[in-house]
Amino acid sequence: MNNPESLFYSTRLRLANGLHLWIRPRPGSGTVALKMIIPVGSRHETEANNGISHFLEHMLFTGTARWPEHEVTDVIRRRGGEVNAVTEVESTTFWLHLPASDVALGVDWLAEVLFRPTLDRAKFEKERGVIMAEKGGRFGGFEELYEWVEDQGWGWSVYRAISHRLFPDSALNLPTIGRDSSLLRISHDDLLAFYGTHYWPNNMTLVVVGDVQAAEVEEAARRAFGDFPAGPLPPRPATPPPHNGDFHLRLHGPSINEQGQVLLGAPTPGLAHPDRWPLNALAEVLNASLTRSIRYERGLAYGVSVGPSLYTDCGYFEIYTTADSQHFAEIVGEVQRELERALSGDIGEDEVA
Repeated sequence: MNNPESLFYSTRLRLANGLHLWIRPRPGSGTVALKMIIPVGSRHETEANNGISHFLEHMLFTGTARWPEHEVTDVIRRRGGEVNAVTEVESTTFWLHLPASDVALGVDWLAEVLFRPTLDRAKFEKERGVIMAEKGGRFGGFEELYEWVEDQGWGWSVYRAISHRLFPDSALNLPTIGRDSSLLRISHDDLLAFYGTHYWPNNMTLVVVGDVQAAEVEEAARRAFGDFPAGPLPPRPATPPPHNGDFHLRLHGPSINEQGQVLLGAPTPGLAHPDRWPLNALAEVLNASLTRSIRYERGLAYGVSVGPSLYTDCGYFEIYTTADSQHFAEIVGEVQRELERALSGDIGEDEVA
């Protein structure tokens, strides 16, 4: 630690029970951010229990061995901090932002909420109702009707159509919040079993960034999490088979104006593949050139979105915009010209830099 630059170095280690710990000091910031990442989300579900990852995230806030429900968040907010969680396709993340002096409290909070929850059966139906409200209410048969309409090509969900074509019969297509039918089917026992499958320290990663010292955070983590045993790791979801050949989809959803959506793309490797880095660089180059030509020079669209949509083991590269459907041919032509420029190697070093 004699070198001042070492204060900024990341520290990565594993506790004896398998918990991954990644610490990044940021001296002078005065605050600390903590994220506990559990690799479980809608991709780890089935049609029968769709929405259970998000349901469990809610239930973990309903009380612990130490704190009743209202205290779970208030204990952080009273210190001037903020706390929340989010469930996504492949992960559930619990996060806190606190004064740096309260880093031990943040670590302790995560241990208490994730490993000492009451998961009270009496709170179960109440939280089911909260989730139904969050998703906009119960839709019943209209939810199935909506999906049927989309599957027939009469809807507007371009991203849904692409995902269903690239990854057919995959849990990647399940909605994170769940469907009415599955949410009403999930039982309290189902939730307890799901918790017991995924919530083990060796299936978690704690990331801490802020005005802290690595040794301080490591000691707090060992003290808070060290007594919780490792458990059997759940199986990883199967990787969808690669898509063969190209395809063209056209949706015919009703419109009250001339606007439409156009999306061009290609399958790619996932986050674990080293090509993720050049794909991100390529996205920046294409986004700049297409915005210049489509938006500023020709005024065909308000903006263009370019980038890879990546899961851990698969994904796709997309170029997307909304515009007057009469301009689609011009837009596609501009995109093809830029892609041909990239394929021919006609991208300068300055652009890449």
